[in-house]
Amino acid sequence: KSGIDHKQADIYFIHDFQLAPLATFFPQLRPALWMCHVDTANPDPGGKDYIEQFLDAYSVCVFNTPLSIFKDLPQEKTHVITPTIDPFSEKNRFITPAKGLQMLARCGIDTTRPLITQVSRFGNWKNPWQVLDVYRLVKQELPSVQVALVGAMEAADDIKAMEILKDIQGMAGDDPDIHLLYDPAVITHAEVNAFQRYSSVILQRSTREGFGLTATEAMWKYQPVIGTSVTGLRTQIIDGQNGYIADDTETCAKDTLKLIQDRALSHKLGKRAHERVKDNYLLPMMIVQYLGALAKAWGASEEPLLVRGA
Repeated sequence: KSGIDHKQADIYFIHDFQLAPLATFFPQLRPALWMCHVDTANPDPGGKDYIEQFLDAYSVCVFNTPLSIFKDLPQEKTHVITPTIDPFSEKNRFITPAKGLQMLARCGIDTTRPLITQVSRFGNWKNPWQVLDVYRLVKQELPSVQVALVGAMEAADDIKAMEILKDIQGMAGDDPDIHLLYDPAVITHAEVNAFQRYSSVILQRSTREGFGLTATEAMWKYQPVIGTSVTGLRTQIIDGQNGYIADDTETCAKDTLKLIQDRALSHKLGKRAHERVKDNYLLPMMIVQYLGALAKAWGASEEPLLVRGA
């Protein structure tokens, strides 16, 4: 408490559920904004009620997408800051086909054959199991296809991720066309760039997703992503226009095969995907949205609006 008293800030950003009570317990944290980064489009009612009791203390509540905003919050108390990408970062800047394909080859990929890729950490909500199910359906029609699950295991003590990886390794068996790439010494931002840019098809099979920047990154690289109907992905992907939304395995496999076999279609959708990111999800847009949140917080009354109008 004494640390907060002696280092008073002009404004406070408090992030996610774990820290939501801070502004209630420390009333000197004013004005304060609460930032919610997870998928809250369909929250558990009990959990939502518990969190909302702490939101009266905030001038503004910020969400990733309009779909994630708690329905009973006053409109003037809410704001959207969409996650964005830096197009000049190592993960997103242009790399030539020669360099990108060389990186894939170093990771064991046969660059003369089609490649399905999902870039994600090994987590329950990322649904890597369905990626392999899709791959096996596609392989029945296209035996030359390969698949890569790309997700660097940067935290050695992430026990749950290790359990999921072990389960996926068992599911993969001895299939030489399944590539599980998780060593952070091998999978750097440069390799992620290469996989997103030069794979034949990019999947994102998440079962929950607050936004999904791995989809954004692939779309920036002219890739039509095949995602699911979770909040963050359906915010970015317009089904049939710049990618596909397909929840079930069979539809996803059909869309994957379609994009592999019809490269003109893939390029057309990919160009639209790139344009959507250029218009909506680059870093300057997030700066503008942050400034809007700051202006709203500064313009709020000294006493923040109550969530339930009490």
